[in-house]
Amino acid sequence: CDTGFGLELVKRLSGKGFTVYACCLSLDSEGAQELAKGQFGSGEIKVLQLDVTKHDQVQATVKKVEADLGDKELWSLVNNAGVAIFSELEWCSMSIIEHMFNVNVLGAVRVTKAFLPLLRGVKGRVVVVASVAGHVTYPGFLSYSMTKHALVAFADGLRREMLKWGVTVASIEPSMYKTRIARSDVLTGALDNSWERTPDAIKEAYGFPYYEDFKGRMQKMAMHARPYLDEVVECMEQAVTEVRPKLVYRCSGPADKVRLWVMSLLPTQLLDMLICHVIQPSHRQLSGGGRSAKSSTSSSSS
Repeated sequence: CDTGFGLELVKRLSGKGFTVYACCLSLDSEGAQELAKGQFGSGEIKVLQLDVTKHDQVQATVKKVEADLGDKELWSLVNNAGVAIFSELEWCSMSIIEHMFNVNVLGAVRVTKAFLPLLRGVKGRVVVVASVAGHVTYPGFLSYSMTKHALVAFADGLRREMLKWGVTVASIEPSMYKTRIARSDVLTGALDNSWERTPDAIKEAYGFPYYEDFKGRMQKMAMHARPYLDEVVECMEQAVTEVRPKLVYRCSGPADKVRLWVMSLLPTQLLDMLICHVIQPSHRQLSGGGRSAKSSTSSSSS
């Protein structure tokens, strides 16, 4: 809860009088300190340290919350923890991919499973922050999109399993917004780090011009990310507080909504061509030649 959507949601809910248990990876972070010292309304904010990848920490947090609740009830759990590295698959190490899954997917599963006993009895809420990337996978977003596809499936399946208990499960699916994940310097810094660690043979096959073009396209996407975080936070608040919340909240601007609608109508092959043309550098920039090298080899062998 110490950055982005989570930070703003804590402030909003506190302003509405809720007691909020704000779990942060580090209690020393700027956001955690702001929440611990700030006063945003009549509600109380209790900042807790939690690494969602650590089973023992999750279990300890559940016990702390349960003990602190006393005769009160836990109304809602919001799964907001997430990390992202945007790079093509061959430049992304397995350790990074595993970390993304451990935080984005298994973290949500781990925390939800631990807190469900407190939510079942009161017919509470589980909110899962997924993404539009859970429906559309762009080049360079492969690993991240895999985690978000998994979260969409998690929210769908959990919603159906919890129906018999009266527990509402809502999925929040924003497009790209100007959170820390989408900051140009953060995005390109992580991308440069991945490229530097890529084996030389793979770097030679792609070539530095291709990589630089790809990075420029990622920077351009980051520049066009929506700055209106309140659009998403409003949906998150509604998922927690509305009597009859939506089951899925798609958070994006009008242009994004039209784009996604058009993409849903296109045949797969045409969609592939369109996405690759917009997002991906031309295969002609590849040092290894890409499709052109394959075709020239075929013609020479014949």
